[in-house]
Amino acid sequence: GLSGAASFTDVPGDDNAAPDITSVAVVASSASSVTLKVVAANYPALEQGTWFNLYFDTDASPATGILGAERLVRYVQDVGHVTQLFSAAGLQWVTQAPAGIVSTYDAGELTLTIPRRALGGADPLGVHVISGRRQPMGAAVFISSDFAPNQGCCINWAGTATPSSVDPTSD
Repeated sequence: GLSGAASFTDVPGDDNAAPDITSVAVVASSASSVTLKVVAANYPALEQGTWFNLYFDTDASPATGILGAERLVRYVQDVGHVTQLFSAAGLQWVTQAPAGIVSTYDAGELTLTIPRRALGGADPLGVHVISGRRQPMGAAVFISSDFAPNQGCCINWAGTATPSSVDPTSD
């Protein structure tokens, strides 16, 4: 089981004005839930129009799901914050009730506690985190983003293993 912790780092400065992900840590907080911590270097508080997408590979196969992920947990900062849960069904995401997911963003750190049942009870897991931010410029809207890890689809772990990811600067 996920009895330990795992983490990886992401080099600062590759954010294009999105929340600059510098680290992601996963901790098995109990037999029934998993806690993830995502640190963003440049946003002590999130602005409106900012989000984090956490894609989970729940079957340890990058060939299944949508882009290799079977679950998506989305944290959106607009008026307050909203946490959403989606499951892959063919080529689309289907909204699920986010029951039991607890999320906070404080001092540049997103903390999510997710019931294992929301992730299909998966063990081991893989995760890919993408931060994003809408940037209106006149009539146009640009989307800035940062990925962690930058290489590959997901970082996989199973308990005490500590995967790592090197993030090139200015990407």
